[in-house]
Amino acid sequence: MRHMRLDYGIDMQMGPYHKITAANGSMIPESAKMVELLEMIQQRPGMFLGKKSLGRLAAFMTGYYFANKVDFFDEHFTNWIADKFKLPANRGWINIMEFEFHEEENAFDNFLPVFKEYLNARSDADREKPNPEC
Repeated sequence: MRHMRLDYGIDMQMGPYHKITAANGSMIPESAKMVELLEMIQQRPGMFLGKKSLGRLAAFMTGYYFANKVDFFDEHFTNWIADKFKLPANRGWINIMEFEFHEEENAFDNFLPVFKEYLNARSDADREKPNPEC
């Protein structure tokens, strides 16, 4: 297993199952891991993707999904993006972002704030669900 030290005090073990841990050794919740990874990619897109591109980002994150069994770019995400920008979901989240922000690089630059907004909305919706144990 290879071991890499990345910026922002994050260690990533490269193997069949990637683990991302904070500098203090604690595990980071999945959504926080995803945001940390996306922030690293946004800081150095050329290193991770070759260039600023939502298509390349989606391909990278699909690989991350298969390695970690974590899927944040599911139908729910696409529907949320479509609702946010008042566009049909059948266009797909990449096309919606590129349409809304007019250029591929601009869409890439705006992706992380939009994704964080989605995670907050998802978290708020999860908190509002009734607890069946009550």
